[in-house]
Amino acid sequence: MQRSRWTTLLFVGPAVLWLAVFFGAPVVATLWVSLTDEQGVDEDSKFIGLANYTRLLKDPYFIDTFWVMLKILFIGGAAVFAISFLFMTILREMRFKRFARAVMFAPYIVIPVALAILWGVLLNPQTGLLNSFLDLVGAGALKRVWLGPDWIFTSVVIGLIWLSTGFYTTLLCAGVDRIPAHYYEAAELEGASRWHQFVRVTIPMTWDVIGTAAVLWVIGAINTFGFIFAFSGAGATPDKRTWTPAIYLYLETFDPLNGSLSYGYGCAIAVMLMLLVAVSVALIRRAFRREAVQF
Repeated sequence: MQRSRWTTLLFVGPAVLWLAVFFGAPVVATLWVSLTDEQGVDEDSKFIGLANYTRLLKDPYFIDTFWVMLKILFIGGAAVFAISFLFMTILREMRFKRFARAVMFAPYIVIPVALAILWGVLLNPQTGLLNSFLDLVGAGALKRVWLGPDWIFTSVVIGLIWLSTGFYTTLLCAGVDRIPAHYYEAAELEGASRWHQFVRVTIPMTWDVIGTAAVLWVIGAINTFGFIFAFSGAGATPDKRTWTPAIYLYLETFDPLNGSLSYGYGCAIAVMLMLLVAVSVALIRRAFRREAVQF
């Protein structure tokens, strides 16, 4: 018994230590700094309690970024899952489905920064391939200033959908592959339509996979940063219409809008994002909780 405990400690101990040093300590430090007026490494700081959080709840910039995040979360999420379910249904019956999945998954294995830059090049109103293609096919009336104030947010959301769809399609396909074929055969014998097979067989049998996908999407949407920042171009600040809380955190902390570094305020934003992720994940896990399905 004693040896078993030491063996468990030997295997679990390093992982716990790693989490404590590289996750726990930064979280505690972030919580502490969020309660101060820290403005730089060499600057004196003092404890100010919840002042940063009070300011945060009244900050119009943060409130605007919060709404942007929610639009990405729900509008982008609805589109990603709708398209992913559609492709999953199509790929399930394709002859070369493995090759098709690999092609769809390809954008996800490319560095997001590179895809964001490519997306910006495609949508450039003067030299972009999209407007050039519309001219080529005689659809010049559909040309838009895709990077202008009226279309910039839509362009970003479509880019995020393009980046994410392959991954979520692959994830859902992996869930469908676990379902025994005779479930669908039985449904067909009962006269079930494709829609009823999807609702009565596919959704229930992949419920846990859908829950995992939802968690991953929510975490990614709340922390959206790299794609939008790279999409704006080298050295450029993203358009305010595309600011997310993560981008605002960066701008306040490392590229301040008010002329001084705001480490304390930035840490308060980070804490709010951590809490939002934790609450969202807990709610999703509760909503998708059920007994495991045995095939």
